[in-house]
Amino acid sequence: VDTTAYMGYEMPPALVARNTVGRCTAFCHIAAHVFQRTSMSHEISQIVVFVFLGLLESILYIIGIGQGDCTGMKWATLAWSLTPGALLPIFICVQHRFDYGDEKLMLKREVNSGIYYSSIWFATTAKSTIAAFFKLFTYTLVIFIFNPLMQGLGRQFVANLMFGLWWVGFAQFISLLCADQITATMALLITPLFERWLSGNWCYDFINTDAALVCPIHGMRGLLFFPGHPVFKMLWINELDECPSYVNSFGIVNTTNYHYQVNGNRETATGTHAGEPYEVNTYFAGSGSAWAANFLYVLWLNIFIRLLGLVCLALMASSTTHWIADKLARISYMMRCCGLCAWRAYSPPVEELNPPFKATAKTRRSSDSSNPARRSSDSSNPEAGEAACAPSPAPSPAPSPAPAFCSDCKAGEVRGGGGSYSAVVV
Repeated sequence: VDTTAYMGYEMPPALVARNTVGRCTAFCHIAAHVFQRTSMSHEISQIVVFVFLGLLESILYIIGIGQGDCTGMKWATLAWSLTPGALLPIFICVQHRFDYGDEKLMLKREVNSGIYYSSIWFATTAKSTIAAFFKLFTYTLVIFIFNPLMQGLGRQFVANLMFGLWWVGFAQFISLLCADQITATMALLITPLFERWLSGNWCYDFINTDAALVCPIHGMRGLLFFPGHPVFKMLWINELDECPSYVNSFGIVNTTNYHYQVNGNRETATGTHAGEPYEVNTYFAGSGSAWAANFLYVLWLNIFIRLLGLVCLALMASSTTHWIADKLARISYMMRCCGLCAWRAYSPPVEELNPPFKATAKTRRSSDSSNPARRSSDSSNPEAGEAACAPSPAPSPAPSPAPAFCSDCKAGEVRGGGGSYSAVVV
């Protein structure tokens, strides 16, 4: 018997259980969807922006080359030339603030429609990392061509890549954290300016001055959150590795090593000059181990900022909020059993439990319809039903018994229901 057709109509197939794909398979599908939505012309135009950004930050060296000034880099300006620029994070934040889309409502629907939020996070992170790789390579290549630095292209590119990827993750985190995108954009434009101060990257102008409050000794560590300080030390170590070791004895170099607390050794020399003893400390910038320590630190900062974005994305899922509410309820119950934060008996207000309402004919009919015994008795005896619905009269006091006069009463005696009374007969 053909069960797929009945009276000329096709029957739907039997219902089967939905196959839920795994996390890795979901990541492949979401990644393919994210990359398919990418506009190549838009990405190329953004890469071209970084070409002009690199030229803008190298404008002073380009002018010097055009004027025939080939004196090279001055030691006093070496720290300034190795400091990450303020325009680079601003351009990165502006370009990557919409990596998760400009409409958060659609993102919440995707997260709560059965799509793994971790798959969305993995796919967006992969796409933004690849895009930032080409942008920062272009920027580093332009800087490498026009800036008279001695370090190689590879290690300089790694430092700039770690710096740029952190700002990509920061832009994604702020865009997920702020519901209002205008507020997010303002925060992304202002934060890079304060980051240069918090990371100590403006402190090279205040070395050997009394500006201890603005730039304390050993610099400001970026509140252990911003990457500017370790990235500068990576670039600084790269540059001094290409120079002889005696360069660390130069005054400005030695002071920079001490002020920024660049990891390395310290050598102390003592002597006597004009009959007065003296002591000189020489701070060395270190080599490969110091560079690797700062690289691992920046790598951890990148992982941390990406995890913050994952947390914001997970909180959009209702399953996560339900899980958190369940765990909080369990913790509060355990604390109550231990005698901590014990909850008292709670009851809502009386008016919420039994709200007052005025009885009308409609409410009376609905109450009658909900009581079948009363409805059957009212239908069999309509007058009784009407009498039951009518309000009962107030009870009246019992009348006193009327006195009864009898023929055998004595003169002046009145006999009533409760006994005899004597009265004066007029």
